[in-house]
Amino acid sequence: MSLLGVSISIRSIGTTLVIIVAMVLLQGLFFGTKLGLALRAVAINPKSAAFSGLPVERLLMVGWGLAARSAPSPVLSSHRSSR
Repeated sequence: MSLLGVSISIRSIGTTLVIIVAMVLLQGLFFGTKLGLALRAVAINPKSAAFSGLPVERLLMVGWGLAARSAPSPVLSSHRSSR
């Protein structure tokens, strides 16, 4: 596929779209849910979050799990077709 004289593969377009969708979903999670508010509170100040009654350790595990699952770009770009 060529756009303005630049060759762009369908795989690159698909990868870009998947990453954009993932970013929008994570943005919605962090700024549109109570879980997102709790994760942000723990990230900013864990002691205050603990005093507020938030389960800091559990929220840290959730945060690390989200970080591990929300990195699609290495997975999507690691497969190269043989030419």
